[in-house]
Amino acid sequence: MTQEAFHLSFNTHTVYVTLDDGIYKINRDDLSRESVQHLPEPSKEKPIIVLHKSQFDMAKSYLMSIDNPLRMDLESAELYRIIGFLNNEEYESYKVAVESHPFNGRTQLV
Repeated sequence: MTQEAFHLSFNTHTVYVTLDDGIYKINRDDLSRESVQHLPEPSKEKPIIVLHKSQFDMAKSYLMSIDNPLRMDLESAELYRIIGFLNNEEYESYKVAVESHPFNGRTQLV
């Protein structure tokens, strides 16, 4: 997912994330988080998207497996770090692994 693709969601929806410590509204411009007490009721006029860290955590080992040809790219990993789904240590470790992989983040064509 590129940053441009990620931002497309903001054209039509308000984006929220649930993290271990609460619920946050994501700022469209810089992806910063604003704490909210509860999720608003979605409506046709005000649709929302909710991303749950717990769901990402269940798929994280697959998405970040260095041997997975469908692993997430570094740009996506950076976006997940910014919104709070990856911590800095996880991101940096993944970045080093991808950059030192023989195919340097690209899928090998057979």
